[in-house]
Amino acid sequence: MDYHKLNSVTHPDNYPMPHTDELLEKLGCAQFISTLDLTKEYWQVPLDESAKEKLALIIHVGLYEFNVLLFGLRNAPSTFQKLVDGLLVGLGEYAVAYLDSVVIFSDSWAEHLEHLKKKKKSLGAHKGGRTNC
Repeated sequence: MDYHKLNSVTHPDNYPMPHTDELLEKLGCAQFISTLDLTKEYWQVPLDESAKEKLALIIHVGLYEFNVLLFGLRNAPSTFQKLVDGLLVGLGEYAVAYLDSVVIFSDSWAEHLEHLKKKKKSLGAHKGGRTNC
């Protein structure tokens, strides 16, 4: 599907995307690093009803409307980054994210296990909600 026309009239979100060099710098000299890959990335973000009609397409059996965020939309990356950043609120001293990749980092094994437990609890708090990552 080609969303060039829709993207050309979509106002940019302007949510700042993280710079990878800044994320790597934040890891510093961490001794322990775990990475988490959030599955189905944009498909975890439900669309507003008003957006569904803008993304609809006609197929041989009628009109098809998507229920989740699609790749190729102008604001999809910033929308998803904003969602993931929201999941990391309060965890920024040991967790960073770039889209669907979350990195947990620590200086000791005991500290790392505690950080992973806190991150798991943070993700579990969102389970079952509309943004089920």
